[in-house]
Amino acid sequence: MKLVYTSDNYFFQTNDGRFWSSTSFPIDFILKKLPEISHWTFWGRIKKVDDSSSLYLLPDKVNGCLVSYAGPLVKRRNQLLWPLWIAKSFLSFKRELASADIIFLKMPYLFSCIASYMLRKGQVIISQQVGDPAATIPLMMPKLKLLGSVIARYCEKVASRADRAFFVSNALRNIYGDIQRGDIVCNESRVTIDMIVENPGILPHHPARIIFVGRLSIEKGLEVLLQAIAEVKKDIAVELWIIGEGPFKSPLKRLAGTLGVTDDIKWLGRLRWGSQLFEKIAEADTLVLPSYSEGLGLVLIEGMSQGLLTIGSSVGGIPEVLDDGKCGILVPPGDYKALAAAIKFSVTNITFRRSLIEKGLAKAKENCLENQAGVLASNIHRLIEAQKRT
Repeated sequence: MKLVYTSDNYFFQTNDGRFWSSTSFPIDFILKKLPEISHWTFWGRIKKVDDSSSLYLLPDKVNGCLVSYAGPLVKRRNQLLWPLWIAKSFLSFKRELASADIIFLKMPYLFSCIASYMLRKGQVIISQQVGDPAATIPLMMPKLKLLGSVIARYCEKVASRADRAFFVSNALRNIYGDIQRGDIVCNESRVTIDMIVENPGILPHHPARIIFVGRLSIEKGLEVLLQAIAEVKKDIAVELWIIGEGPFKSPLKRLAGTLGVTDDIKWLGRLRWGSQLFEKIAEADTLVLPSYSEGLGLVLIEGMSQGLLTIGSSVGGIPEVLDDGKCGILVPPGDYKALAAAIKFSVTNITFRRSLIEKGLAKAKENCLENQAGVLASNIHRLIEAQKRT
């Protein structure tokens, strides 16, 4: 059986033909649970790169299952050639989908939306909602606010037509799914049980180390974090580590200069997911995710797994990850003073800090890959068995 996984994710190809990604994907774990699948194709955007030092190597075979990567090659093109490029990509995508027995639609991405129009009878259709377009698109593209509402309605339709609809948080299922229909909540955590630390350090460093990990884009609320750091440094010594790249980096650096916190920030760029990233996270004290919109906030699970106290804004699935403030601190989105107070409290109140770190470790175990991907794989397996019977 062939499964085609559709998303808008980038897949990076080096000159030797190998494929890489900015994050890992638990395909090894999932395919062990699905021996019926002999070919798994990832469809996304492909970009040629020379340097793969910060990227994660993707497999081309797992337990005898062929793993392939397909999609349009992203590069500069003469605008006159765009129609031809789009037509070729569309036809290639259609052929790939037509050969699939199972189609996995990662929503709300463009390729998945297009794929939903190309389904044929007899295919097993799976949808997975990972974000909230109605909340995110107006932040990223204010002039296209209506587009967010249109895509949101379409996401509801795709979930209702899928053989099984998955959501990475209850918050998303409440908006786009239906618990009565049997829609399932399981997230995309890639943290395995053996990656979770057993005896984390509780006492913070001096200066206190605050860390952010993620894409540097407007919906992440990083300008609020910089304002909070400027407020915190009035009372305690603090430094901010920022891991990630994105279109908002230059404006953030200018804001840091305006706020007078340039020397208090370390821009660490993109780190390879895995030991390279987790070793750096483990060296910090408090992880902050000040987003305006967030489907779940996986990085909070990653921070908790390394013994950090975590702080997140009370939007989307973040309150679920932080158990409504029982294993992390919740702050209103956009409120830099509340965030500053939370950061100060996170590194000065040791008793409180110890309690939340211990509860965070338990939450990380609850959200480890073995539990979350296991739910996904077992449900796909049941769909395959049902298809065999019919």
